[in-house]
Amino acid sequence: MFRNIRKIMPFLSAKLYWGIIIFLSLSFIIERFLRKYISKNLNYIISLLGSYYIALLFYVMIAFFLVDIIRLSLKIIIKGYKTPQILAYANIFVAATIILLIIIGTINALNTKITEYKITANKVINQDLNIIMVSDVHLGTIITEGRLYKLVNQINSQSLIL
Repeated sequence: MFRNIRKIMPFLSAKLYWGIIIFLSLSFIIERFLRKYISKNLNYIISLLGSYYIALLFYVMIAFFLVDIIRLSLKIIIKGYKTPQILAYANIFVAATIILLIIIGTINALNTKITEYKITANKVINQDLNIIMVSDVHLGTIITEGRLYKLVNQINSQSLIL
């Protein structure tokens, strides 16, 4: 793995690479243990790094699985098939796709989507009703309490009949 990264970033030493990997791998756990001893901002940054690293690992695992299925299928279908050297550069495409997925996911998580539906009922209702449903609010590292307060204010700004 390091050899492939070394081709892209020749300035990166093995010690620095493994130091970064170990820190990112343990950052989510480190944040939980050091929460009481470090500042709130540093705590947030370490937790955010750990969260994104876990998401990155999840997508990389899926990508490896899919690529291995494709390679195995090609070896079964085509006798004597060997992976072309050009496919080594497909790693850059996969990495860019994963980063794009994480960015899009973050944007979607931070932007509330409001969908209005007009519902008709067979029963007689003497007044208009506004029904608000909130779902999939995953409070945590990325969606903080501040985001929850904004969501509550957004709900309260809707014309409600209580």
